[in-house]
Amino acid sequence: MPTQDPRQWICFAVIVLLLSFLPRIESIRCYCTDAHCNPYGVCESNVCLVGLLKANNAVIRTCGDEPIGCQRELGRWADLCACDQPFCNTFSYLRSNTRRERGNNGDFGAAPPLSHADDMHEDAPLIFQRVDTPLGEFSSGYDRPPAQTNTNTLVFVLVPLSVGCVIVFIVWINYYRNLC
Repeated sequence: MPTQDPRQWICFAVIVLLLSFLPRIESIRCYCTDAHCNPYGVCESNVCLVGLLKANNAVIRTCGDEPIGCQRELGRWADLCACDQPFCNTFSYLRSNTRRERGNNGDFGAAPPLSHADDMHEDAPLIFQRVDTPLGEFSSGYDRPPAQTNTNTLVFVLVPLSVGCVIVFIVWINYYRNLC
């Protein structure tokens, strides 16, 4: 803290004022399916990345420091999008932004021009291999059929209720048998 000298107070006030106007750099949390991710699948950085690898078309979500926006043919990436919102690096974000960039033909790196066949199949799904399995699916790839409601009722309500009734009945019989 400055002493009673007015020049030190003015200097201290100027420093505090300048520090208050400096931009605050905060990291954001992102989904992470890369090899270096923590077990919870989350990383923190200034920018979230989502992209398709050139080698196997796998969708990778990770953290990085690329400029905001989408790029094509960048290093190991076939398509790469960077965003600056928490958990924004989803496949739907990648798909919608690469389509938008391809449609505008604007600043999308070395993207090849669209052919007439691409215009006709604008909504055709991109082919990719999931790295992380979505909730509700087995790792083998087939969906689990929904369980029958009757089966759930039987297993989770009627069986425990029946076991409880049998235990109460046995305790009741033993109690009255010992009284006689």
